[in-house]
Amino acid sequence: MTLEFKEMNSLQQLPVLKEGSFVLRESEAIIKYIMDSRKIGEQYYPNNAKVRALINRYFGFHHSTFHPNLKTIMVDPCILAMNPEGLETFQTNCTEFENHFLGKKKYIAGDSFTIADIFAMNQFLTVKYVTVVCLTEFPVICEYVKRCLEMSVFQEVNQPLEEYYSWKRVPKWKENLKEQTDGWV
Repeated sequence: MTLEFKEMNSLQQLPVLKEGSFVLRESEAIIKYIMDSRKIGEQYYPNNAKVRALINRYFGFHHSTFHPNLKTIMVDPCILAMNPEGLETFQTNCTEFENHFLGKKKYIAGDSFTIADIFAMNQFLTVKYVTVVCLTEFPVICEYVKRCLEMSVFQEVNQPLEEYYSWKRVPKWKENLKEQTDGWV
């Protein structure tokens, strides 16, 4: 990490946005800033207060619950095992996502894809690519992920990820983990 980057971001984390002397950290703040400052936000972050409230409600869940708990289901590459206790928490989070954030809606804020869906899809693609957890117990999430992945923006971004992480689907991992987790994965 360069000295310039350390001075720009004392946390030494990505992402960081720098425009002239203005420096902004944290992905949610950055994406909202881009939407508002570039006047492109209406589609993904509408000015409608009720829609923004639904989006912001998901961000609260995402940052306080869903994202922090994601690490509990990641596989430890040193021992090819995952934390079995984390599966229950993750399952609870998925149930909350299905019931409280999607329900019968097409996307988190209704019929339109928003920045909340970008963050949620980041979670689910992480599950797909960096864990061995299977989401088939959550049909609403599976349909949601499928619907999002059919969007051209996700097809374009997802293809290199699919190729890069194809090693993850080693059947032996899944069989070992199935035994450790009573078949949950």
